[in-house]
Amino acid sequence: MKNIKYIIVLSIAVILSSCYEEEHFLDGNATSDGKYFPVIQSVSIDNIPEIDSFAVGETVKIVVKYWSKDPIKELVLFDNIDDVVTLISTTPYTYSYDTESAAEKVTLDYQVPVGSNGKEVGLLVGVINENGLAREKTTSIKVLK
Repeated sequence: MKNIKYIIVLSIAVILSSCYEEEHFLDGNATSDGKYFPVIQSVSIDNIPEIDSFAVGETVKIVVKYWSKDPIKELVLFDNIDDVVTLISTTPYTYSYDTESAAEKVTLDYQVPVGSNGKEVGLLVGVINENGLAREKTTSIKVLK
């Protein structure tokens, strides 16, 4: 009788573990026709001032770490101030592999615009592949009054 209990418990464990789906890279990063999305590892600000806010006219250094199985076309940078989204720059792709992060690494410059005093500015970075697929990540900065 004890052996039957062990067999039942073992059977239930096997059935439950077979329902577990392991997450694979391809699940969310490829299309059914074999095209791949870029992957953005991180977007960070490299030069945050000690006071945690930038002044109008200062240059923000945005570090982007990314990679893609398919060729990359360009990177785009948008800002969002008071729900108004503006394209700031388009940067053509150039090879920039960083051994430390095992990814491409690029620094984008953003100059804090006039009229953003005292506001939080959203920054959206997009990586666009030659196949048209893209991914984006956001960060934000505070601007002094």
